[in-house]
Amino acid sequence: MYNELVPPSVTVQERGKDLTPELQNFTGPVLSSFLEKSLEMAYMCGFVVFVCKKHKDLQLPLLLPHGSFTWSVQQVTQRTKKRKRESVSLYSYGVRPLHPEVSVDDLYVFNFCDPVLNGEFLPSPLDELVRTNH
Repeated sequence: MYNELVPPSVTVQERGKDLTPELQNFTGPVLSSFLEKSLEMAYMCGFVVFVCKKHKDLQLPLLLPHGSFTWSVQQVTQRTKKRKRESVSLYSYGVRPLHPEVSVDDLYVFNFCDPVLNGEFLPSPLDELVRTNH
């Protein structure tokens, strides 16, 4: 399914100019893999969470694998950090990494769908599965 949505390599440009072939050959497949795994995380969690890590003098996005973080829905108030209340919303995803060398401030969290409280559960593609197992 994913190979129909994401090609094996993506073309990257910097300021409207193509990258050198060597750099494109390195970054294209890395970013393609990142996009493929991001689609899965967006569908499963409702958001995509990643960090930027330096590799060969480049900052590259690296997804946190499922099971390497906990998350919840938090109320957005005036005390909420500004970067977490940029969009108009009453709730935001609170993501906490389990890795000891990754802090909450290292995380980039992009919403696929806004968090909404729905009884005990969050809206998710897995809601129907949860209902059938009760």
